[in-house]
Amino acid sequence: MSLLGVAVVVVGAIGCLNLLLTFGVVRRLREHTTLLAEGQGGGYPRARPDAGAVIDAFEATTTTGEPVSPAALKPDTLVGFFSSTCEPCAKLLPEFVKTAAGLPGGRDQVLAIVAGDAVAAAPLVEALSPVARLVAADDARTVGAAFGVEAFPSLFVVGPDARTAASAGDLTALRRQAPSGMFR
Repeated sequence: MSLLGVAVVVVGAIGCLNLLLTFGVVRRLREHTTLLAEGQGGGYPRARPDAGAVIDAFEATTTTGEPVSPAALKPDTLVGFFSSTCEPCAKLLPEFVKTAAGLPGGRDQVLAIVAGDAVAAAPLVEALSPVARLVAADDARTVGAAFGVEAFPSLFVVGPDARTAASAGDLTALRRQAPSGMFR
């Protein structure tokens, strides 16, 4: 009978330990959920560089044959990075096109970079062509690396001295950071 009593105590102790560990895991998951919801990422890499980041040197050609480099980007140029396989890019596209169309410098003040297969990217290219200079195909990777893009969509406003003046994943956040008067 004493052997059975010891077994019951051991099983009970293991059950209590399991319950404590479960509560700890649930608490930690709640903390991570809060961090992710607040955009802090809990140590994950940032999707795009902060405003003020240097735009590395690059040379690319637009779909119409114009050369593009950091020196060719005027201050207050709106730059958007899109991917043909990105659902948030497709949702952002109409608002980006409308915003780009309303910029005072016209299409010379907007640069759109479309990554992905040419056939899959065709709808993006068609929608962006009237309002932006476009970079696609292999040049899209080059420009993305120069800006430090790690996620799509990524939006930037070019500042002076080949630096970014603002960076965000959506236009609302970009408008808050952008130089005053750029977006009307």
